[in-house]
Amino acid sequence: MSEDRIYWHIPQRVVMMKAARDASIDVARADSTFVNNLLATGKPPVHLIVDTSNVGMMPADMEMTEEILALFASVHLGHTVVIGFRQQDMSVVQSAADAISHVTGKPIEFANSIAQALEIFKQNDPTLDA
Repeated sequence: MSEDRIYWHIPQRVVMMKAARDASIDVARADSTFVNNLLATGKPPVHLIVDTSNVGMMPADMEMTEEILALFASVHLGHTVVIGFRQQDMSVVQSAADAISHVTGKPIEFANSIAQALEIFKQNDPTLDA
C-alpha cells in the first residue's frame, strides 16, 4: 500500500516517499496519485524526499516512465531530493534525474540522509520551519 511507504515527514510541507522495490505499473500509478494528492493538500511549496534504497532496477518501459514523470507534474511541488541510492548506481540515477528535470523544469538534488535533504530544503525555502 502506498500509505505504508509515502507519508508526511513534516506535516503539510515535506513528503517522504520510500520507492517500491521493482514496482509494477499499477504500484507506480497508485504511488503517483497518492503523492500528488498529498502535494495538493499541503502548504505550497511541498518538498519531496525520495528514498531509493529499496529500488532494484530502474524502470525501462515508457508507461512506467510516464507515471514517474507524473510525480513531478504538481504545481505544488517545491524541491525534490533523492536519498538512499547506491554509489554504483549513481550514474543511472543521475541520468534519470537529469531527464526528469529537463522534462519538468524542476531540479532534483541528491543527499546522503534525511537530515541533509532537510538542509537543502531550508536553504531553498525560507518558509520551511523544520
